Amino acid sequence: MSMLRDDEEELWRQLERLPNRLRVAFAAACAERQIPNYFRFSKAAGHGNLNILIGALNCLWDELQGKPAPETQLQQQLDSCMSLLPDPEQDSLGGLAYYAEDAVSSAAYAIRTRLRSDIQQAVWAARRAYNALDEFVGAKTHNVRSDQEREERIRLHSLVQAELRRQQADLVQLRKIAAGSITEREGVAELRCRAQADAKAFFG
Repeated sequence: MSMLRDDEEELWRQLERLPNRLRVAFAAACAERQIPNYFRFSKAAGHGNLNILIGALNCLWDELQGKPAPETQLQQQLDSCMSLLPDPEQDSLGGLAYYAEDAVSSAAYAIRTRLRSDIQQAVWAARRAYNALDEFVGAKTHNVRSDQEREERIRLHSLVQAELRRQQADLVQLRKIAAGSITEREGVAELRCRAQADAKAFFG
């Protein structure tokens, strides 16, 4: 199996070929896989609100499956998400705040993808998923001679490669929807279910 790279330019090109609704689905899937990361932080810290994060993503998924949401509601969801952002600099929980920040940020970028019809927001949602794994794997990567070697070890790690493959699988699914091979309702529902299942193994 070939090793994948985190290539934002190529991701942009692939997303550019999709309608914005499907870019929203891609970004939402990247955020959905990180929900347990926020939950772990919130539980350990004793504050935060997991229901806000889940509700924001549910609002996007519901819209993608035929239940339109007014922009005022989406903006409220975005504001609520932003209120959840922890301060990693104040983290005393072994990095959990960093992972929670990435999870919340991915959800916020997914909402902004919908509100702004901006490809960059979807790219950033995926980047935050990669960042979380970079931080997680990097914390366990020792005895390296250079930053370049460290980054290469992280890139080749099975958890990082798994997320890159998931993102590619999402794009394949979304291209099928765009081509009419499967209905949008069916395809998005499958994408959402797969993201929820993959969330359980995000950190292995």
